[in-house]
Amino acid sequence: MIVECLHSLLFSLSFITHISSLLFIVHSLLKTRSVLNIELITPACGRQVNLKKSFVKYNKMKHLTLIVHGKVQGVSFRATTKAIANILKVNGIVKNQADGTVYIEAEGSPIDLENFIDWCNEGPENAVIEKVEQFEGDLKNYRNFEIVKK
Repeated sequence: MIVECLHSLLFSLSFITHISSLLFIVHSLLKTRSVLNIELITPACGRQVNLKKSFVKYNKMKHLTLIVHGKVQGVSFRATTKAIANILKVNGIVKNQADGTVYIEAEGSPIDLENFIDWCNEGPENAVIEKVEQFEGDLKNYRNFEIVKK
């Protein structure tokens, strides 16, 4: 009985040691503000998306308004934008404008918005992006990402 208790105690201490080592590694990553680059090929856009995922938790959310110029209507830009926004945990809206541009309001952490803007500069497979204008604004606290129909 005592041997079983000691064995159980040693196993628990070993487990705690592994957990504390893991916590130390995570703490070290947070202190150095390491960034992990992830390559992802999404079926939604058929293109490779390079993502930068930070180990640092950002509490400060940002709001950006983006206007995407080029061949961006009739190429599934809005649907693909919604899919990418959901992957990146970006909330907001996307809609076609009468002048042929796509209007986007996006909210998220700075690193997620940076990834989102990078994708907007590439767009889906058949899109041709000429330029992406961006403006900072006040948070509207969107709960998800929606396509706004005319």
